[in-house]
Amino acid sequence: MVQINKMKIYTKTGDSGTTSLYGGERLSKDSIFFDVLGENDELTSRIGYLCALINQVQPCTESPVILELHARLILILRDIQGNLQDINAIIAGASVLTEGKSKAKRLPKFTEDKVEHLEEFIDCIESYNPKLTKFILPGVTPIDAVSHMCRTQARKVERYIYRLHHATDVLYDHREGTRQSLDLNTIQILPTILSYNNRLSDFFFVVARWLCSHISGKEDVYK
Repeated sequence: MVQINKMKIYTKTGDSGTTSLYGGERLSKDSIFFDVLGENDELTSRIGYLCALINQVQPCTESPVILELHARLILILRDIQGNLQDINAIIAGASVLTEGKSKAKRLPKFTEDKVEHLEEFIDCIESYNPKLTKFILPGVTPIDAVSHMCRTQARKVERYIYRLHHATDVLYDHREGTRQSLDLNTIQILPTILSYNNRLSDFFFVVARWLCSHISGKEDVYK
């Protein structure tokens, strides 16, 4: 007889249209907080699809440098996914950071070296790309198209993060028995997170072009 796990994946607490932040506040699901968290989650999923595609192919050259970059690329993409999860945790705990609660100690740190490592890899992989002279059209192959989809989603995430960073709304806390509210004017996104998100779209752009040249063996389509 199959034993059924008694722990259920659903909690039913969101049936009324609210969701909790790390600080305990229950906010409406259509608030800017959950726009940011959801768009970031979508970006993570798209990166996962890109990883799956890259794992199925090999470079069209035997160059040791290109083979090494191919192996490193998967590791970098997985590292980015982890960083995006950390960003979501920090944003979900933004009110905790603002108020200096003890829970803030449990939130991930997002240091400048994460931005620097991403910049280093962008510069490295771009050095192996053909010279860019015109606008390009995504979709030479499925794999570069997915990288461009990650690029545009990264831009979308960046826009939402800046909306939260500059928001001045006061959100109602829906917890039962409370009259508290959350003033978004007190929420400030870490500068390192803003920089990292800005670099991500550049990263996926150069990766898309690299995948065309060194994985698919095809040239960009120019317009």
